[in-house]
Amino acid sequence: MLGYTQEEFRTLDIDDIHPHEDLAFINDQIGKFSRGEEGLRSEIRFKRKDGSIFSTDLRPALLTIAEKKYLLINFNDITERKRMEEALTANEVRYRSFF
Repeated sequence: MLGYTQEEFRTLDIDDIHPHEDLAFINDQIGKFSRGEEGLRSEIRFKRKDGSIFSTDLRPALLTIAEKKYLLINFNDITERKRMEEALTANEVRYRSFF
């Protein structure tokens, strides 16, 4: 989904897979989640290897293995759903402008 090989993915940092403008928010959310303060927001943007951005529905889980904490993230691409929602909103605005 991100366009990296497994070997490449292992070398990536968080700023390699998220848009620059989202990094402060992402880091804050991960910190809160890892401290048990709150869950991660379920809609997060990711950056592919080619630089394109896509929206995801995120399902995080905090795992402890051999006394070490790991953040496991399952995410689904919701880009098409977001486009349809935006089109519906634009159509509603146009419809309301007629009346």
